Amino acid sequence: MSSAYVPLAGMAVRNEFVALFQDQEAEFQHLYTFSAHPIACAIGDEVMRIIEEENMIARAEQMGKYLHESLLQLMDLPMIGDIRGKGMLWAIEFVKDKRTKEPFPKEKNVKMDIIVQCLLKGVFFYPGYYEDERGRGDHLMIAPPFIITEEQIDECVAILRETLEDSRDKYYAD
Repeated sequence: MSSAYVPLAGMAVRNEFVALFQDQEAEFQHLYTFSAHPIACAIGDEVMRIIEEENMIARAEQMGKYLHESLLQLMDLPMIGDIRGKGMLWAIEFVKDKRTKEPFPKEKNVKMDIIVQCLLKGVFFYPGYYEDERGRGDHLMIAPPFIITEEQIDECVAILRETLEDSRDKYYAD
């Protein structure tokens, strides 16, 4: 909303939610000390103007589809268990066993190893993990800026593929 230049947030609430407070004769408090801060709001207004003027939402949808198609090309790698997301926010799940989706042992810290190797090659991904009935597993998140190009997506995916292929033996050695 403010391109991370200053703290700024917005909140949208359905009328049914507000009605819950009114039914209890309570107030729906949603204003605080820094609400409607003029500098933050001016920045947010300018960011929104640029997003609209440069058609960034439609472009992000287009680039998100391209990113998804590019990431799906990694599914042939044995350690990729799932690729999930939407638009410009994706996660790549790493698994020890592609068939059962068994995660790598926590001690291997696969996601951080991959992220560091990619960072040394000029690309940063966000670390993440999940916990479910299979245990604790690793994934990395991809959240590029709206202005990313197809060439930059290709470069990111190529670096990630190269890193995963070069590291395969290390992750599967017991």
